[in-house]
Amino acid sequence: MAGAPTREEPEGNSVAIRNAKVFPSSDRRPIEHGTVLVRDGRIAAVGPDVPIPPGTRVIEGAGRAVTAGFWNAHVHFTVPKWKVAAK
Repeated sequence: MAGAPTREEPEGNSVAIRNAKVFPSSDRRPIEHGTVLVRDGRIAAVGPDVPIPPGTRVIEGAGRAVTAGFWNAHVHFTVPKWKVAAK
């Protein structure tokens, strides 16, 4: 089945989302064809050339986007006029 996760016996609790458009934060450019490696419940690496250890569960992210956790994609506080709101 196309787009389905590749299942192997995971090494510990490692998961990699590869080949996705990764939005690391609202003030950084997205990483095209990026990989997010999660090891034991924590993000271990993010980038375009992250090596995936053998035995890691791999989720193919082609055509999908990954954002930082708890990121409200609809909020408008990233507009320049709000950068001085807390001052």
